Amino acid sequence: TLFRSFEVPDGTNFLKGVRWSPAGGCLLTASDDNLLRVFSLPNDYLSTEWETLSQTAVDSMVAAASHSEGVAELHCTSSAKAGETIFDFCWYPYATDSEGCFLSTSRDHPIQLWDANNGALRCSYRAYNHLDEIATAYSLAFNADGTKIFAGFNQMIRIFDTATPGRDHEDRATVSTRRGEGQKGIISSIAFCPAHRGLYAAGSYARSTCLYSEGDGQLYAYLEGQKGGVTQVKFSADGNYLFTGGRQDPFIHCWDIRNTCSTVFQMQRVCTTNQRLAFDIESCGRHLITASEDGTILVYDLSQFGALAGQFSLHRDAINGVSVHPFLPLIATASGQRHFDLSDDESDETVSSTTLTADSRKENSIKVWKTGFIRESYMIQAEENTSITEPSGGTVVHEISVTGEVICSSNDDQSMMIENANITMHS
Repeated sequence: TLFRSFEVPDGTNFLKGVRWSPAGGCLLTASDDNLLRVFSLPNDYLSTEWETLSQTAVDSMVAAASHSEGVAELHCTSSAKAGETIFDFCWYPYATDSEGCFLSTSRDHPIQLWDANNGALRCSYRAYNHLDEIATAYSLAFNADGTKIFAGFNQMIRIFDTATPGRDHEDRATVSTRRGEGQKGIISSIAFCPAHRGLYAAGSYARSTCLYSEGDGQLYAYLEGQKGGVTQVKFSADGNYLFTGGRQDPFIHCWDIRNTCSTVFQMQRVCTTNQRLAFDIESCGRHLITASEDGTILVYDLSQFGALAGQFSLHRDAINGVSVHPFLPLIATASGQRHFDLSDDESDETVSSTTLTADSRKENSIKVWKTGFIRESYMIQAEENTSITEPSGGTVVHEISVTGEVICSSNDDQSMMIENANITMHS
């Protein structure tokens, strides 16, 4: 069920991802206009014990949020203006809804720490190249306790002390200068293992993923197999599996970090461009939800070796961001991509037809959905009190029940709202 929505007003602008805050009360987005926007969720939904409610009670709460004229707005509470194109952003791991902050990195600018409440710049972390020019970071991640910032550069990972802004940092080259061995290319994504402290993964646009020691940077494993440059790495909830996705690559790979000889399984999506398409895993670890270029999200059951559990058509344009709420049955999606007008050499009739088709597909919006399958997973885990991330074999997965009524939006044009989500079920 569509819960809340926000549409970027400029038709040439588009979103570049969305992420829930660790406390679950805010959403953080980046867009092509170099703005980082923070949206707040109503407090009454945060205080509700959703897992104890019956489905009828949940539906009643959702209906109570409805407005007669359509879907209510998701309001932007603060924003921060980056100096150039935004490459990556992330929340401080212990950010609260009242005192939150987040990092961002943009072209030819230092890493910047922003206040989530008012969009003010708190401090910056600077790295310089051999010409004493600002070096651009392409990926960011806090370590588990938030005391260090790990930033990905070209064949380099630099580590900053969170409490010490400025230019002091540690350099860790990912390629040996003597032999030329190691992880080449731009480090495009960094993720820390939630279960095994001191272990993190780094993906590269050179199509490789490596496992490193946080303490001394020792290389533990070198993984290859992605067809395109790696754009995201993420560990499973139990820390035993690593998931990697790439650009111009239709597959998300699952690796067992205890045996990295080959992938455990692959999950498919539509990804034919260089755009970064995100995926996320619910906190109990059962489902992986991925964005797709065709405007759908795909849900895979990790307990069934990545069997496809559902496919939901939620946006007209490409979905580039998907984020699962840390404890509520909510999913946030962000849509949009850069559209090029290639009609200069075509006839007027063809130009008109092409432009109409492109304009009708454009959709640059953030939407929050209430989902039944995440709530079901939480209830199953609570009843069994066991981990459900370890594959158990077989191919049959439980059915997913999701309704498609629109209950919240900020679109002025009500005809653009999704009143019934197209759902493909698998069992």
